[in-house]
Amino acid sequence: MKRIVLFAALVFAAARIGCAGDVDLLAEGNSWRFSGGTEFPPGALGSFSVDEEGGAAIANLEYDFTQGGLYVAGVGNVRVEEGPTEIRFKFKADTPLIVGIRLVDKTNQTHQYQFAYTDEGQWQEYRIDLAEKAGLIFGGKGDKVLHFPITQVYFIAQKKGGSQSGKAQFRDVVMQ
Repeated sequence: MKRIVLFAALVFAAARIGCAGDVDLLAEGNSWRFSGGTEFPPGALGSFSVDEEGGAAIANLEYDFTQGGLYVAGVGNVRVEEGPTEIRFKFKADTPLIVGIRLVDKTNQTHQYQFAYTDEGQWQEYRIDLAEKAGLIFGGKGDKVLHFPITQVYFIAQKKGGSQSGKAQFRDVVMQ
């Protein structure tokens, strides 16, 4: 009986990791919430939800900067153990924006990776090499090193130029 329980535990652990070691960040969030970036008063308006489209998880981030604010984000609690070396994702929005992914590590240090999004209404693919330092790093240990496990992920849409309101989407967000 002990061997069966041990075997079942090993099979479950292998399934959790996945054959290729991929971690679907949208599937991992256990308590999603919206952030209007209130550290830039008064903050922006919007909403965040994770839905399914065509059998895949898709994050919907509504944004409204007409009353102020710099960015909006969907924030999820996750637990990603050491192993992944990159993040790949697709992003689409109604207007040009700055797209970002923010990772919070076990020391509460925040690592933010961001890119320009210019293909209005079209899916654009992005890749983040986790061996490279993030463009913005703050809080926590302050040593600019990503310390696993990752405990939170933010999906960010940041105002760019005249972008005022619309919808942004993230899909196929995978750590490998």
